Amino acid sequence: MTRQLDEARRQVEKNRSQLERSNVYLETILSNLSSGVLVFDEQFRVSMFNQGAQSILRADLRSVKGRPLETVEGAFTFSQHVRQAFTSHAAVGSERPFWQQQFELEVSGQDQDSRKHVVTLLARGTTLNVAGRGNGYLVVFDDISEVISANRTVAWGEVARRLAHEIKNPLTPI
Repeated sequence: MTRQLDEARRQVEKNRSQLERSNVYLETILSNLSSGVLVFDEQFRVSMFNQGAQSILRADLRSVKGRPLETVEGAFTFSQHVRQAFTSHAAVGSERPFWQQQFELEVSGQDQDSRKHVVTLLARGTTLNVAGRGNGYLVVFDDISEVISANRTVAWGEVARRLAHEIKNPLTPI
């Protein structure tokens, strides 16, 4: 019996150690993502976030764990967009298990620059289900401001190219 207890204790210790390694591995992956990741519980209190979320929102999220995201300065608008997206997705009864939405958000400047900047975010969210019951919400978001700016630049370049072509060949329209 002592041998069985000792074996059970070793197995529990081995499982705990393996769980700790898995958690460290997951945290390492999340911390190195450039995308923002936020996990909320059933009452929309923040239960997990990564460095990418802090960088994109330009907010310190360390103090918000266990509280609603609205309590963080500068994250109120983002939180309202996320809640509205989850509500709309549930109301529509979409067949897709996730929602995706693009919206603009005003964030504070970096470093000593205190001016506000508008960033365009592409957010995706889903309900976390374990054992068939709602256990919270997951939101993954990216700052796509540079992508949109690059697309605009390409479009204006195309307009300029066509205009230059028309100026160069004035008889073509006639």
